[in-house]
Amino acid sequence: MDLEILFKYIDASQLQPEGVDKSLSDKLAQTAKQTLNPEESKAWLSDFLVNYSHVVLSAEDCANLLLVAEKTRESGLEVLWFKAFERFPLNIAICRLAMRWYRRLKEIDTGLQQLYQANPENQSNSVHANNMILGLVELQLWANIDELALKYLKQHKEDQKIRNRYMIVLHKQARYKDMLNVASEGRQTEKLSPSMQKLLQDAEENQENSSELIKVDPAALRDIARILQSKPVKAFDKSSKQEKVCFFTGQLGSGGAERQLTRIAAEFRKREHFNGKILPYVCVRHATPKLKSDFFLPVLTDAQVPVYQLNDHETPDISRFTDDKEVLKIWKTVEPNLGKSILCLAAVLAEEKTDVIYAWQDSAVLIGVVAALLAGVPRIICNFRGMAPILRPELLRAEMKQLFPELPNIRGVAFTANSLLAAKTYTDWLKFDIERFTIIPNALDDFTVKPLSPPESEQETWDRIEKASPDCTHTVIGVYRYDDNKRPLFWVDVAAKYVAEHPLTRFIIVGRGKLEQQVKSYIKELGMENRIFQAGVSEHVPFWLSKADLLMHLAKMEGLPNAIIESQISGTPVLATPAGGVPELIEDGVTGYLLNDNIDPCKDHVFEVLKNALSCDISLKTIATQARECSSVRHEVNRVLHSNYELLTKGSIS
Repeated sequence: MDLEILFKYIDASQLQPEGVDKSLSDKLAQTAKQTLNPEESKAWLSDFLVNYSHVVLSAEDCANLLLVAEKTRESGLEVLWFKAFERFPLNIAICRLAMRWYRRLKEIDTGLQQLYQANPENQSNSVHANNMILGLVELQLWANIDELALKYLKQHKEDQKIRNRYMIVLHKQARYKDMLNVASEGRQTEKLSPSMQKLLQDAEENQENSSELIKVDPAALRDIARILQSKPVKAFDKSSKQEKVCFFTGQLGSGGAERQLTRIAAEFRKREHFNGKILPYVCVRHATPKLKSDFFLPVLTDAQVPVYQLNDHETPDISRFTDDKEVLKIWKTVEPNLGKSILCLAAVLAEEKTDVIYAWQDSAVLIGVVAALLAGVPRIICNFRGMAPILRPELLRAEMKQLFPELPNIRGVAFTANSLLAAKTYTDWLKFDIERFTIIPNALDDFTVKPLSPPESEQETWDRIEKASPDCTHTVIGVYRYDDNKRPLFWVDVAAKYVAEHPLTRFIIVGRGKLEQQVKSYIKELGMENRIFQAGVSEHVPFWLSKADLLMHLAKMEGLPNAIIESQISGTPVLATPAGGVPELIEDGVTGYLLNDNIDPCKDHVFEVLKNALSCDISLKTIATQARECSSVRHEVNRVLHSNYELLTKGSIS
């Protein structure tokens, strides 16, 4: 059965639509609870599609429809839940099933990030806190639940709903003593519901068994790293002086870091100057079309760079790498999914006799450092691509708080970042000297000296946009992922305000992400379909930049955005917030237009800067020329490759 047809119900559904058919809602709710085999579920869905082809569902109805679809056991179900989560992140059933699928697919970090972005007020809003706990249960991130719930209850002792939710989680883990401690600070037992009273009674009767249980300890990886770094490095039997380098990251989706990693690894493989000196291979947790995590895989395939996907590997036993009794004991308290990734990576590192692990981004560093220590890899390079996760809760795992402060003390560890400002957020957090960082900017081609030949589909998209807005004299573009950090809805707000006063300007967004559908609906709601356009994701961003008069980038947090660098090299001026390393790229009024705030920018201020920028084509051209001259040199590919080569071979065995 083709479940893709269910997308139309998700797209059309509303939180609480008018004129809901209660009988249909009841029917969906009842069917979702029934025990149906796959064939019965398919038959029921077929009838539903025939009889209710144009119905508008509520969020609750949408969740129940997908619960019926879940019973079909068809492939592609996870995409439906992810789509529904984009639409209704606060619906409990949708949230739980989406997170369950992230866990099934071993995409815990992605699920965690989505969960935090959907519930940003989890320390002040009871609904957000409740949703977070339920989602974290599905991800099985017990340490994160402890941290969140205890912190929340310390501030909101009277919130018995969250207290009960946390107590239920503790009971399921058989952490009876912890449950009783949490209960003691809340309502008197007799004031609780009968079901909660029963759970408490059970906890009291079984509390002596709590001490025998092993729970996840976020400090486990830190403690293991401390022990392992005192052990001698394994001496691999090397027949050459070549440096075997593992480029490690989570996946190969359409992000900026993934683009840089694949580019650098591929260039090392292809260029004669480096070939034979640096032998790169890439390791990721997954790179599959299903999760849209294979966007840059063809770059590596074309360059014949070997790629390992950890999710395809059998998990080895920890005893393969160490017989240290203390490590074996502590390992039992490592979060299971994290432990699997570490062991699978350690196996690849050992089999490849790896000299250097080059871990890109925070989650890769968390896994890569411990895996390298287990496998005896002599050099570990931590490559940070944005602001420290202590400033971005949606990226901060409980284990990072424990392990990362230990990184400066681990033997063989070096640090690099693509932005000095981003590096400083790590040194401020982890308390070490900024001199230990090597700053290497992103590598980008000078697109102006190469012919632009986009796929026919992208040319057709541009032709469609031009046909819908033939009288427009200016084009403003945005190139970004549709997530909360990039502020796509705020971007549309600014665009709509500008179009209201300057109707001969069109705005185009290039990219994809979880808020894409919401943005589409908002553009329609504003009546701006013929002035604000969505072009989808593109492998040929320079083509779109060549059509634009200005790039508008309104991110809250950044590293060193490829979109801005590409725009400058392409000769398209940039207006941006001062997020992360952006001030290193833009000197206001000289090489671009820099706004005064990245945390809470004022729409009127952005409007004024945008108006001033587009009011004078001569100034735009002058700024574009100056920006291009600076960026073309700084981000020249050979220059960046040599910087990476020096970093990777520093202190090498050869």
